[in-house]
Amino acid sequence: MTLSTRVAIIEDDPATAAALRSTVETTAGLRCVGTAHSYAQGRSLLRNTSVDLVLLDLDLGDGSGLNLAPLASAQSARILVLTVFGIRHREGAEFGCEVADIMQERANDDFI
Repeated sequence: MTLSTRVAIIEDDPATAAALRSTVETTAGLRCVGTAHSYAQGRSLLRNTSVDLVLLDLDLGDGSGLNLAPLASAQSARILVLTVFGIRHREGAEFGCEVADIMQERANDDFI
């Protein structure tokens, strides 16, 4: 039995979330366990689903994605932050979590 990395996507832009999900679902060893399009949905997803990796947007409209990071960290999940703003890794520590990496989003979604 091959174990897959359980990936949660928390991204409010539907097109970006769909592209991320497609990438995850077509990458060997990764399995999407849920997609959330808001802070509230993301909080519920992380409270109710076991994850190994979170693809996390910072600007979710109804809250900051970084405020969700401790829920992911409580599961020892790695966090990949998606942002157009740019943050430093040490800023994740201010929220009680370790940010695995930061990916700068572009308006035309070329990062995917």
